[in-house]
Amino acid sequence: MEHRARILIVDDNVDSVELLAHCLKEGGYEVERAYDGKTAIEKAQSGNIDLVLLDVVMPEIDGHEVCRVLKSAEQTSHVPVIFVTVKDSPEDETEGFKLGASDYITKPYSMRHILSRVNAAVHTKQLQEEVRKRNAQLSDPVYTDGLTGLRNRRYFVERLREEVEKARRYRQPVSCLFLRPTNVDKAANDHGAEIADDMLVEIAFCLNNHSRSFDIVSRFAESKFAMALPFCGFSDANRYASKIHTEIDERSLITPSSLLGIDVSMGLASCGPEVRCDADGLMEHAQAKLYEAMVEGNRGVMSVDLSTVA
Repeated sequence: MEHRARILIVDDNVDSVELLAHCLKEGGYEVERAYDGKTAIEKAQSGNIDLVLLDVVMPEIDGHEVCRVLKSAEQTSHVPVIFVTVKDSPEDETEGFKLGASDYITKPYSMRHILSRVNAAVHTKQLQEEVRKRNAQLSDPVYTDGLTGLRNRRYFVERLREEVEKARRYRQPVSCLFLRPTNVDKAANDHGAEIADDMLVEIAFCLNNHSRSFDIVSRFAESKFAMALPFCGFSDANRYASKIHTEIDERSLITPSSLLGIDVSMGLASCGPEVRCDADGLMEHAQAKLYEAMVEGNRGVMSVDLSTVA
């Protein structure tokens, strides 16, 4: 059965708690309530909380101290905290992020806005857990990218050569897809290297989650991804690339000031069973299409069918 994320709402105002609880339940979440800092820490340390919505202004133990305790304990350091508060000065917001909060929402707010930010935070947490799990399962660090958990360039090139040889031997099609986020450098400049890394991890998760078990998915270079698609001709490879592009286009990242979308360009090259192409040529054509898409500002797929190239 699919796990329903459990949200802990912390506020000494009962009406505010119940309003948020109703919104989150309508959004498909399970809800826990705490009306003071001490109870909040105890419930978060129970081990079944996926995210904390935390007010700042509370008697005795305030929200800042609750966040400090949660982020300093190994057991709860991974649990995202979103401040929901009337304290709306830039200094208050900066303090919240310094304490380790994932997001900062000021009152008054709309329920739609709250649900959007909670959805993004929960998804990011699930993504990070998937990546950590995948990293733990990969036993050969020589062929593994440390950030994304995908295979690296060395592994990709070796395996693509094997797949191209098999495709030629058994007269089967094979395709190669390259992808790069076009706004990753701007994300790093505007929001820092950590946001840029989050963007790469988000793309990696999407590629892994929507590829076949025998596709070869890699982080080819700093911000470039490469996929080898065995038994996949030009039409099928284009459909796959379009699906991946749509999935990535629907995702977003949390920054201190906004939700950040991910823009990608893609280059695809396919080789049919009647064409004797090699792995280096397939990569060269796919990367050429990627660069062509980037130069033309194409947020989509540019492709070439080598079966039709003289």
